[in-house]
Amino acid sequence: MERRKVLAVTGGAQGIGRAIALHFSRHGYAVSIADLDARMGWQTLAALGANAAFSRVDISREADVRAWLRA
Repeated sequence: MERRKVLAVTGGAQGIGRAIALHFSRHGYAVSIADLDARMGWQTLAALGANAAFSRVDISREADVRAWLRA
């Protein structure tokens, strides 16, 4: 069985986080981005394509992070 490559990126909606997410997506990774900015998160998700997910997450809240990682 082939292992699936998955990347989780906090602050993935813009800036360096977005660039990292886009880079790894182009190299076959499934990418899950988390960010507080939902508008930019959805825009980044559209750029990433079908093999990606976005969650609005406040990484200062443990419950948010746990829910994101479970998803």
